[in-house]
Amino acid sequence: MTVHNLGEVCMREHFHTERYIFPVGYEVTRRYLSTIDPNAEVVYHCKILDGGDGPKFQITASDMPEKPIVAGTASVQWFERTLDDSANRRITLPEAFLTADIVLTTLQNVSEGLVVYPRVIARRIAQELPFMATENIIMAIVKKGGDRQEAHEKIRVLSHEAAHQVKQLGRRERPHRARPGGPVQTTRWIHDTRT
Repeated sequence: MTVHNLGEVCMREHFHTERYIFPVGYEVTRRYLSTIDPNAEVVYHCKILDGGDGPKFQITASDMPEKPIVAGTASVQWFERTLDDSANRRITLPEAFLTADIVLTTLQNVSEGLVVYPRVIARRIAQELPFMATENIIMAIVKKGGDRQEAHEKIRVLSHEAAHQVKQLGRRERPHRARPGGPVQTTRWIHDTRT
């Protein structure tokens, strides 16, 4: 299933409840078996429309674009019987809307009451930043003529040692203090890889 548009939350009645959100313009596509040719897969385009007094759910198969199915709920429409209908379509296609419902409900549960603590975020970034910067360090070594594989291995070993010191032993270096021999040792190592 591919989500193309999350839509916009409509504050009118029937477009949301305590448990559900039906954003107008929500669009997903999903490949599934055709109702015309059971040996072929087609793309089903599912969309939530503004029905005025509530959401309308539209599903259009790529092999029948002129015959979209529109109903007032995400599942009731699948009980409508037509000559081109199939049990497969009635049972499996609502999954696209029901999955979207679960995703949006989970998003709402996670985001409601969310509290952001900028200092906690800054502290976590400060803890992980040296490890995130290792790719830039490797690129700088390569630009100076160092071997990429050797640089990667050295950085990997040093990163594991540093992570052990910080995460297992609780040691933390202050950003303004350099470890004795640290930069010189790194510079010396870069110089040694060029020769």
